[in-house]
Amino acid sequence: MGMTPLHKAVLLRKNKIVAFLIEKFPETINAKNKSGLTALHYAAAMSRKDGQQMYKMLLQAGADPKVRDSHGRTPDYYKTHLITLPSKTMMKSRHTGGRGTETLNRYSKQGVLERMTAALQRGDIDLLHDLVLEGHGKHLLGKTSWHDDVKNFLKELPTYLNNIQSFHDAIKNGDVERVREHVSSNEKLMKSRDDMGSLPLHIAVTSDQSEVLDYFLRNHSNVLNCKDSKGKTVLHIASQRGDHELCKRLKQAGADPKILDQKGRTADFYLQSSKAE
Repeated sequence: MGMTPLHKAVLLRKNKIVAFLIEKFPETINAKNKSGLTALHYAAAMSRKDGQQMYKMLLQAGADPKVRDSHGRTPDYYKTHLITLPSKTMMKSRHTGGRGTETLNRYSKQGVLERMTAALQRGDIDLLHDLVLEGHGKHLLGKTSWHDDVKNFLKELPTYLNNIQSFHDAIKNGDVERVREHVSSNEKLMKSRDDMGSLPLHIAVTSDQSEVLDYFLRNHSNVLNCKDSKGKTVLHIASQRGDHELCKRLKQAGADPKILDQKGRTADFYLQSSKAE
């Protein structure tokens, strides 16, 4: 579902929490979930019952009534058209741990196991590749399948995982030549996550490897706005580190400062927070 705490507070009809969130985190008010729905979309859908006050509160706080979801619909559309709202039971069972993220999403342990089982049963090689690039390849070691293509994939998996590890090590060590060789042989490695869920650009920044980062920005800027497992882009990471110069470079290279992480926060939110510290 990809919802922020504000989405959840609206759906659970927690007016005081909604008021608190829009006061403390105003930058999240127009955050979208995976269906492109903002908190205002949900409040509009609830207005047939007890959502009118919530809708008004969000509007007064700056919620944009013109934002369109993935179907091209504004919040007002849902005042007169039905939308399936997650039940309270679903909300509580899917969102636990107090971190504002789903526990049953594609990156959770259960979600990964479900996708893995489906891929092995269907013989879905593309999905298996996705799982490996997402950093879940080690969970496929020792698995079997009736499909010959999958059997061959699993046979080569240890080599594939070693290549990914070697690529990430090259980034951390600032070995631009090795990085270039790895990417030349398999460009998909640019979307490979490590055990912490970090992508190559993220690793380059956290490892302070500016030459590797320069290489990525010059040759693979198409992945500049990709998110790690916490929904953060490399601009979020640079902002958290308080690196204003790097943030400027990333924006010039095409980094989008409006992208929200899983907490519904922009990179600028973290940059301002680092200033305050």
